[in-house]
Amino acid sequence: MSEFAKFPDIDTSWVAASLLPALYLVIRNRIDLIYTSGPPFGAHLLGLALKRLTKRAWIAQYGNPWTANPSISWDSGFLRNQCERIDRAIVRSADSVLVLDDVLAGCIFDLGRAEGVYVHPNGFDPEHFEPTDPPAGMFTITYAGSLYNVHNPQIIYDALSVIERRDPAARADMRVVFAGPAESDPMRAGAPPDVEFTGPLRHSQLVDRLNDSHVLLDFLTAPSDRKFTVSCKLYEYMAARRPILAVTPEGPMAREVRRLNLGKVASCDDPADVADAILGFYHDYKSGALRTPDAPGIDAYSAPNLVREFAEIAERVCASAVVRRSCAMGRAK
Repeated sequence: MSEFAKFPDIDTSWVAASLLPALYLVIRNRIDLIYTSGPPFGAHLLGLALKRLTKRAWIAQYGNPWTANPSISWDSGFLRNQCERIDRAIVRSADSVLVLDDVLAGCIFDLGRAEGVYVHPNGFDPEHFEPTDPPAGMFTITYAGSLYNVHNPQIIYDALSVIERRDPAARADMRVVFAGPAESDPMRAGAPPDVEFTGPLRHSQLVDRLNDSHVLLDFLTAPSDRKFTVSCKLYEYMAARRPILAVTPEGPMAREVRRLNLGKVASCDDPADVADAILGFYHDYKSGALRTPDAPGIDAYSAPNLVREFAEIAERVCASAVVRRSCAMGRAK
């Protein structure tokens, strides 16, 4: 039965229950544009049904791939094929598809959609952040978010052990914080005893933790041949204006950190390389040379700029949909 949880989400009952109310709202309010965002991918099933029933313009936004997601293992080839048929129907029926980066755009191309695909990344709301000067005192590295299969912290624990052997004094002057993982999280096992786990936090508390840090940590523990997008937390890290240590295979995250000069990139399968990066940041901090990211490109990911960009895409999609409907009506005559 676990396989059916992927069709397309763990809970899909809301899709059928939402169809009639959504149809009523679209018709009653003369809504011009339908917008769905997945995951949950059931939202795209609802969008597909509304598109076929109303012929209104529809934008489908993919925050992650569905059938091309490397985090999903498919035991049933039949179910995977059925899901892929629906996935293809979604991307081919939508008037436009929004994706977070070029990796996701490639997944959409592979599903048979080549035109009307826009890269529209995640970002941050500047009103939620008031960047401060880095704090004094113990050198602090913070990771914000959950831990799971492709965010396995063992590489970080191993790197801290390497630092302990190389430079015990520096290691004793470091504070490592994981903000978010629950007390019951099995991936907390194996952490050095001085690593701090805060448990789940409200967003405002999380922002305070970022501001109280010198370096922000993001890691993706996966083979380089697997397709992954840039994590949402990287954009929030940008807003906090703190150097970033990205422990990741080569891919979108590594490219973004280098492009915007956000910090350092270290290999996700080499604890010594991670240790080198951490010690580099540490020595920069102690010497007063720790640099705050300030590339102009960071502001491109602020909410006001992204909203403006989305509005332009939406207007373009709606205008194209009107032209197509007019042509169809002309042919019908």
